[in-house]
Amino acid sequence: MNFVNEKSGNGGVIHLNNEAEEVGRLNYTIFSEDKKLVISYVMVHSKFEGRGMGKFLVEEGIKF
Repeated sequence: MNFVNEKSGNGGVIHLNNEAEEVGRLNYTIFSEDKKLVISYVMVHSKFEGRGMGKFLVEEGIKF
């Protein structure tokens, strides 16, 4: 599993991928004046649900 962070302007998308395909993604916005990162969306593809993948995405967003 690996994470890819696609930054764009004041936000971006973190993708979680396995060797063959995307497992899920997390969208975020950065509010630099407030020193905050807001996670607006977390999605895990249905065949990967129930394995903690959403938690891994949120943890990666927090690390970032």
